[in-house]
Amino acid sequence: MTTHQLDREQPAWNRLIRGLGTQTALLRSVVTGMIMLGIVGDVVRRTTTGKSIPGMIELVETFMAIEVFLGLAHAEATGVHVRMSLATNAMPFAVRRVVKTFGMAVCMIGSAWFAWASTLRAIESTAVAEVKPGLLRFPVWPARWAIAVGFAVLALEYLARVWDEWHARPTAAELAHSTPSELERLEQAKSAAESRIVETLDRLERESEEG
Repeated sequence: MTTHQLDREQPAWNRLIRGLGTQTALLRSVVTGMIMLGIVGDVVRRTTTGKSIPGMIELVETFMAIEVFLGLAHAEATGVHVRMSLATNAMPFAVRRVVKTFGMAVCMIGSAWFAWASTLRAIESTAVAEVKPGLLRFPVWPARWAIAVGFAVLALEYLARVWDEWHARPTAAELAHSTPSELERLEQAKSAAESRIVETLDRLERESEEG
């Protein structure tokens, strides 16, 4: 989410998207807790009996996919994704807004495309009851659906970010590259004063010569 203040209150659809991102992030936290409990239980059993819990590797691998993709939208909303802003920070505010909007639009289209493809794959996986080979026949379709949902909510989050970008009041720091700084304004005023002094001296000199 943008760090600057918005000019107006977020619409209901925007808040709904942010709510979806928060809910998927909470579900991701639950899955993370389950992974931690499973790993701890597996370590305890191996320590006491020398044997691992059957199917633990398959379970952790599947749950890791659920954990990663369900957290994509919330990560984008809170700005914790890896990003490089060196180029955009050097741009004027108006140009930076257009460039960022274009980038988010491309990401939104890509996420929607991935969501569509993942949904088709999840439907197929559910229909054939796809399982992961291993000690236990662990179902894979829940992870397939988590990937599809994660990309779909991420695409909506990019849409919400575009709205935020175009309804935000730029901060003084953001306008620094768009408006003259105080030092620049002083230099401009100094140059204008010097020009007026030179013009006045030239005029007085011409008047004295004519007189």
